[in-house]
Amino acid sequence: MEFRIRKKMRTGNGSVQGEDRISSLSNDLIHKILSNVDTRTAVQTSVLSKRWELVWKTLPFLKFDGYGKYFNRKEAQFSRFVDKVFTNRNDESQILNLELNVKKVIGPDLVENYVQSAISHSVHDLHVDLCHTYSLSIFTSTWLKELKLTMRPGSEGVLRSDCWSLPVLTNLHLICAHHSHKLSMSLFTCLPALETLCLDHCYLPDSFRLPTLRVLCLARCDMPEIVWHLPALSSLELDDVVFSANMNELLSVLVRLQSLALSFRRKNKQQCFIISCPELLNLELRSSSMTTTSSLTGNIVVMAPNLRSFSSLGIFPVMCGVSKLENVNIKLRGCFKHKSKFPLESLKQYYHRFIFMFPGLGNAKILTLDLDTVEALIAVSDFLARFPSPFYNLKFLKLPKGYQLSSLSGALKGYLLGGSPEASIVTGLTQYHFNPESDLVSLPGWKALLREPVARAGNAQASSSRETSGFRLWRGHEVKSVYVSLLERITKEYPDTLKHITAKVNVIQTMMLNVFCTTVTSYMNTAVADVTAAMITEYRALFSDLQRWGFDISWLVRRLNYVEELRNSKPLINELRAIFSRVHDMQTLSPEKMTEIHKAFGTMDAGLSLHFIGDNLLPSS
Repeated sequence: MEFRIRKKMRTGNGSVQGEDRISSLSNDLIHKILSNVDTRTAVQTSVLSKRWELVWKTLPFLKFDGYGKYFNRKEAQFSRFVDKVFTNRNDESQILNLELNVKKVIGPDLVENYVQSAISHSVHDLHVDLCHTYSLSIFTSTWLKELKLTMRPGSEGVLRSDCWSLPVLTNLHLICAHHSHKLSMSLFTCLPALETLCLDHCYLPDSFRLPTLRVLCLARCDMPEIVWHLPALSSLELDDVVFSANMNELLSVLVRLQSLALSFRRKNKQQCFIISCPELLNLELRSSSMTTTSSLTGNIVVMAPNLRSFSSLGIFPVMCGVSKLENVNIKLRGCFKHKSKFPLESLKQYYHRFIFMFPGLGNAKILTLDLDTVEALIAVSDFLARFPSPFYNLKFLKLPKGYQLSSLSGALKGYLLGGSPEASIVTGLTQYHFNPESDLVSLPGWKALLREPVARAGNAQASSSRETSGFRLWRGHEVKSVYVSLLERITKEYPDTLKHITAKVNVIQTMMLNVFCTTVTSYMNTAVADVTAAMITEYRALFSDLQRWGFDISWLVRRLNYVEELRNSKPLINELRAIFSRVHDMQTLSPEKMTEIHKAFGTMDAGLSLHFIGDNLLPSS
C-alpha cells in the first residue's frame, strides 16, 4: 500500500491546507511514534516523502513479529526482509530495543548475528525467541538492562552452556514454551544488578542466591526444596506452581516481603500454609475454579501484623488475624465458568466457607464484593444469619456499580453490617447508609448483637482493657467475653475437646478457638423445631472442618445424629410438640418415649424445655 502526503496548498486568502505537520517533528519524536508499530510498518513510511525516506534506517526500536500476518507464512520472504533491515540501516545509530520473534524461520547463525549486532549498538532491551541451541555468552553486554528469552522446543542447550556477564541487567524473563526445563545455575550468575526475575514453566535450580532481587514472578514452576537467599525481595507472585514441602519455611525467610500473590490452579498437598511475613502489606489469593480451592487439604494461616490489603478470587480456608487491615476485596468472578455443571447443594457447601474466611478479616474498614460474591452470599444468607457479624470495624461496604440495594436481603445486611451499624453501603452511583433499626428489625436478637461490645485488635486501649472492649483472655488466648464461660463449661464437661488442636502457634490457636465458639454457639441455639435436612448437612460440613483442625467434637456430632433421628420420627416429634404446648410435666410421657428422649438429650429435669439443640449438653454457667 502506498502513502501520499499532500503538498502545502494555499487558498485565495493565504491559508494553508493539508499541511504535513508530522514531518516537521524531530527524528526523536518520530522514532517514539514508530516504536508503537512493527518494523515492517515503520519501513513502509519511507514512501511518504523524502523527509521520511531514511527515517527507518535510524530507528532505535526494531520489532520483527507478525511473520504469518504480513508474509503469509512465506519464510524466505520474511527472512530476506529481516536481513535487509539489518544490512541497510545506519550503522552509527543506536539500537535501544530489539524484539526478534522469528521462530524457526531464520537459522541460528543469522539470529546470533542479529543479537550481536544489537549488542554492539548498545541495546538496552532484548526480546528473542530461541528455537536452536545457543551459547549464553552471546548475550554478554555492558549495556543490556532487560532480557526476555522464550525457549522453544530444540533450544534446551541455551540453558546449559557457558556463562554470561550482564553487569547492569535489572530485568530477566525466561519462558520455556511447551515444556518444563531444569534451569542451570549459570543463568543466575554474573547478574549483580538484577531486580526483577520472571520465570514461566521452569524447574528452578536447587540453589537460589540473588541478593539484589526485589520482584520474583513464578508461573507453572516447581518450587525448590532449598531455602531461598533473597534478602531484598519485596514482591512475590506464585502462579500455578507446585509447592514444596517446606513452603512455610521458604516464605518465613522473606523478611522484607511486602506484596504476595498466590494462584492455586492445581491440587496441592500442603497441609497448612503459614504466611509469616512481618512486613507484608498486600496479600492476594487467586483460584481458577471452585474445585481448585476445594482441593486444598489444609488452611492458609496469615501471620502478618502490618497487612493492609487482602484480596481473594475465590473462597479459601484462610485464617487471618490482622489488626491493621484496611481493605478486603472478595471476588468469585471466574470461579464458576460452568456454574450449571455444579449442583446447587455443592455450590452452597462451597459458599458456607465464608463463615471460616470472614472472621479473620473482621478488622477491615472497607469491604468490596463483586456481583458473583453478593449472589453467593444471598444464596446462603439464611444460614449466615445464624452467626454474629464478623465485621466490627467496617466503614464502607462497596457493591458493584449499579447494584440494586433492594436486592440485598435484610439477613445479609445484618450479617455483614450488624457489628458495624454506622457503616455505609456504597455503589458506583450512590451511597446508602445502613439503618439498623429498619434493616435488622426482622432478625432475632439483633438489638443484643448491636449492644455487644467489640474489640479492635491492635488498638492499645482495647488490649489494655479487654473487659470493656468485648474480649477477654482465656488460657492465653484473646476470645470474645461471651465465649469464656462457654469454653470453661466445655473443658469441664468434655475435657478432650481442645486437647488435640493441630496448630502449634498461639495466634493460630486463638483464631481457631473463636471460629469454634462461633460455630458451637450457633449450633446450640438452633431450635429443634426449625431443624431441616439442609441444616443438618450444613452442620456436618462445619463439624468436618473443625475435626480436621483437631477438635474432638464427638459430643456435638452425637447430638446432631440424635436430632436427625428425632426429626425423621415425625409421629414422635409431632406428639412432643403437642405435649409441650399443653403441659410441663415430663412424667406424663410414656417410659418408652422418655427412653428415646433421654437417648437424644441425656437426663432431663422435669422442667427442662427441649426447644434448642444444645439443651442439657453443657452444665449451667
